Amino acid sequence: MYHRTETQGSLMLEKAIFLEDINSNMTSRERKFKKMFNKPSKLNSYADTSTIEWYWWCRLHPMMLQVLSVITGILSVVIVWSEMTFFKKQPVLSIFALMVNMAKQNNDYVMIQVLSTLSIAYLAYCTYSTIFKIKLLNIYYLAPNHQTTESSLIFFGLLLSRLTSPMCLNFLGLIHMDSHVIKSRILETDYTQIMGHMDVITIISDGFNVYFPTLILAVCLATYFNVGTRILSILGFPQFLEDDDLVTDYIQEGRLLVVREKERRERKIRGNEMRRKYRERSLPNANEEVEERVPPSRKDNMKSYLLDNADPIDRSYHSYSTNDTHEVERQLPNVSTRPNSTWEPPRNIFSDL
Repeated sequence: MYHRTETQGSLMLEKAIFLEDINSNMTSRERKFKKMFNKPSKLNSYADTSTIEWYWWCRLHPMMLQVLSVITGILSVVIVWSEMTFFKKQPVLSIFALMVNMAKQNNDYVMIQVLSTLSIAYLAYCTYSTIFKIKLLNIYYLAPNHQTTESSLIFFGLLLSRLTSPMCLNFLGLIHMDSHVIKSRILETDYTQIMGHMDVITIISDGFNVYFPTLILAVCLATYFNVGTRILSILGFPQFLEDDDLVTDYIQEGRLLVVREKERRERKIRGNEMRRKYRERSLPNANEEVEERVPPSRKDNMKSYLLDNADPIDRSYHSYSTNDTHEVERQLPNVSTRPNSTWEPPRNIFSDL
């Protein structure tokens, strides 16, 4: 849990600094995305992508989010309206059922597939994105960057598998393809033939599964006015409420954390720059000393120069037996096999390296 929380904190700091970079680049006249702490990507080694990043994060990305917010807002209203009226067969009030009926009258099966796919995809996105944000006692929750525990994965996998089938059956009710909802004889779909209907229990089959989805309006209103968040806050669970003094203190503390992280990174960058300048100043002096010690004729071949200087040392340290010593003296009469009394070991042999 400690490592997971630490990783989430570092990721949140990265996100906060990046959002500050976007905010500061919004008014840039150079139209180049400048990062406070530049981390070059792989593409930067081939081309300068600062202009492309500026147009994406400062122009295209906000516009795309605005367009998506309008589209998803309209889809959400359509879903809420259809959930409240899908049990009404005549007249047909469910918008999903109206679209499918229009495509059915024109025998446009491709359009039926497209509408069904997009509708159930948005239903699945709304359902699963909400489930994956649930935190049960701050133990079972999905954490990014591969920090989710095994028990949390099993818990959310269980929820995922249990909600898929009812969601598909609910979608069939929205488009009036469930005969047990609209109470009429129609050709059963393959899904209902295999999975069956929610009519095992009498209470559910008599209308609970039909009228219960109308409570989605109450859930939407409670979410809009933060009713559940306020109840949890009253019970003692910390929640994010804008009019809470404790949350205001948390916000100020978060700002201080971001400021301290930025200062720490700036100090690290300044320290690296000072060390680099110091190495640049000390490197020419070291090169000059090497050039003074190395003869001009041997600058091109440092290896041979070092071996030549080390050659007398090897000749001075022969340790042979008596017979070997006489043999060496016969072959090399001018070379002594034992160091003399005035011999001193050479110094600074490897300084040139």
